[in-house]
Amino acid sequence: MITIIVSTNRLSNLMKKYFLIACFLLNVSITLAQNEIDLFKLEYENSGVSNFSDSPYPAMDQIASANSIFRATLNYNHKIKPSWQAIHSMSYSHVAQHLDLSAVIGETVLESIPDNYYAYPNFSQISLRSGVIYEPTDKWSATLLGSVNFTDDFSEDKLNPNLTWLTMAYLERRQSQNLSYGFGLSIIQLENKLYFLPSASFKVQNSKRGLELLFPEKIRVWQKINQKDYLEAAIKVQSLSVEYPIENEVKGLDIYTIKAGIEYNLIWEEFIKLNVGINLPIILNSVNSTTNNFEFFQQNSIGFNLGLSIILPYE
Repeated sequence: MITIIVSTNRLSNLMKKYFLIACFLLNVSITLAQNEIDLFKLEYENSGVSNFSDSPYPAMDQIASANSIFRATLNYNHKIKPSWQAIHSMSYSHVAQHLDLSAVIGETVLESIPDNYYAYPNFSQISLRSGVIYEPTDKWSATLLGSVNFTDDFSEDKLNPNLTWLTMAYLERRQSQNLSYGFGLSIIQLENKLYFLPSASFKVQNSKRGLELLFPEKIRVWQKINQKDYLEAAIKVQSLSVEYPIENEVKGLDIYTIKAGIEYNLIWEEFIKLNVGINLPIILNSVNSTTNNFEFFQQNSIGFNLGLSIILPYE
């Protein structure tokens, strides 16, 4: 017989885990906001300080941590033929973890737990994305995207250079100028993980507000305030994956982040966009070690993000 209390706790943890994984998908090469394309963007994100939870070691749940990411992204697209368009993107991300051990009870309580179960070095990721869009008619378009991510800590040698990849095939129908929908399939390879996920899109908008769904990556709603600024509420998902040297007890780590938040966007001269926002992140850390595999969460924190973009109006 299964007790109700244990089953409920396990079900809650599983629901959070698979909700994060189900939401994960690659970031497409062209980032559409309200009605513009980000040609070049600088971003800073901080998850806020939160305690670990649901870890297999009680001492780990006394640790607090915050993740910060600096990212620079360059997007480029061009026509190949009248019905074909190539899209390219390159981004550099630097990830830093900030640990707070002040709440850990006892100085030796963490000695029996490998550091890499809960700590990782600062590292960087270089992502190259490329793809094509085929538009045989005004109503239909097909998109094929691929991405390769190179991750390493470079000078510290605490990580192995690591390659991950993902790809997506996507079919979309434009019902009208303000309404489109589509479906597709994605394949995602992380450290020791391979996912096959369906995807779907839906977008409806007018001159003042809109709704966009790209399942399972994001959902967002935007509302124009004035001609040059608007508010955006969104749920977005990110992921990072690292590999440790073979002599390390931890073989690899996948970091999934889902963020629900709101942003204020200000556009200057239809050339530069500034955005600032707050969010409520949930981070799932998936550890793959030589002895056991486990997941734990970071949650109940308030994060923030800043962004500065060079944009191109999109009609």
